[in-house]
Amino acid sequence: RIYKSKCHCVVSVTHPRLEVIAILCVNETPSNRCHGCTHVIPLTLGGRSCRLINNKARERKREREKERGCRVESRSHHPIKGREAANMSDNIPLQPVRHKKTHDSKQRSGCCACCCRGRDFKPRTVWLGHPEKREQKYPRNVINNQKYNFFTFLPGVLYNQMKYFFNLYFLLLACSQFVPDLKLGALYTYWAPLGFVLAVTIIREAVEELRCYVRDKEVNSQIYSKLTARGTVVVKSSNIQVGDLIIVDKDQRVPADMIFLRTSDKGGSCFIRTDQLDGETDWKMRLPVGCTQRLPIAADLLQIRSSVYAEEPNLDIHSFVGTFTREDSDPPINESLSIENTLWASTVIASGTAVGVVIYTGKEMRSVMNTSHPKNKMGLFDMEVNCIMKILFVALVVLSLVMVSLQHFRGRWYLHLFRFFLLFSHIVPIR
Repeated sequence: RIYKSKCHCVVSVTHPRLEVIAILCVNETPSNRCHGCTHVIPLTLGGRSCRLINNKARERKREREKERGCRVESRSHHPIKGREAANMSDNIPLQPVRHKKTHDSKQRSGCCACCCRGRDFKPRTVWLGHPEKREQKYPRNVINNQKYNFFTFLPGVLYNQMKYFFNLYFLLLACSQFVPDLKLGALYTYWAPLGFVLAVTIIREAVEELRCYVRDKEVNSQIYSKLTARGTVVVKSSNIQVGDLIIVDKDQRVPADMIFLRTSDKGGSCFIRTDQLDGETDWKMRLPVGCTQRLPIAADLLQIRSSVYAEEPNLDIHSFVGTFTREDSDPPINESLSIENTLWASTVIASGTAVGVVIYTGKEMRSVMNTSHPKNKMGLFDMEVNCIMKILFVALVVLSLVMVSLQHFRGRWYLHLFRFFLLFSHIVPIR
């Protein structure tokens, strides 16, 4: 894909499968010139001014220039036209370009969104089979879909219920009976109906939280096989770390975001089901890394010195940019990684057995980052009742003022106003 830069007339070219990245100029036509536009404009590959440069070819050319004693001068990104700008791309030291993806707070809500906004995600280098070589601290591979925990359950449920006007209305009426001048009857006549409604709501929320806890525990307790120096060991999904080599069998859920290294399928590829990730029912093909697929057995993955350079965690489940590097070969092997080399969490292996290295866990997985925090829903009937309650409340206030005005506001009229309001409050039924 080719994108025009935000200023002047320079564009960047990236290709997900090839190690191709170049800085190019646009055509000389006035319609293609950049005038400081702040939007990213996709262009088509082609044209006499677009030149595609391979990384390896560029390195060989720079070595030849050094031998000739040529000095590569750094140039600033100023507007240049025509063939001069095309020749300039040969002298610019090029680096892989990856635009940092921002996390849209409008698409996310709840705890997960707060964590993502307060944390700066960075690219990472993951060594195969060596989680102890991690450069930073990664989250645990735990799935948690609960709305509350042990300490926030009761306050959270009561807060969500008191957000509605009709519940807050009856709570204030019940609390008013603790004032001696406003007490009209026994306390249980006000607190018993309100307590019954809140108790039913709390029990319902507790049952839903218990079911969610059981489902999360079942997912976090699933057993997988991990390749280690001592052989294949059994590990729970919650104990998987970044850098582990995990074996996923057919019809088994992928426990974390991984790079596909090997498969037992004779065709050299495998199919996955992504209906739990993106809702699509068709199978998708995934290709392993060619360097690791050619190894005789899976245990040889621990005998080679290799690493995976992965981009920062983001929300996009349809793209990935990374590099696989094997350092113990002569010369070192570098292979570009794309979405076809990934196994995202919550997908299911549909054919063969897959071996992958974990690159993202816990809150950094694509499936978790695209999951919003569960909210307390309010139906149309509840919204209508809430609106009617506000209308009735205004009617009660007006009726109480009329009754006080008939007494010409004598004495402590404000106390009589509250008493009339409490007397007429039985017009509104508790739900």
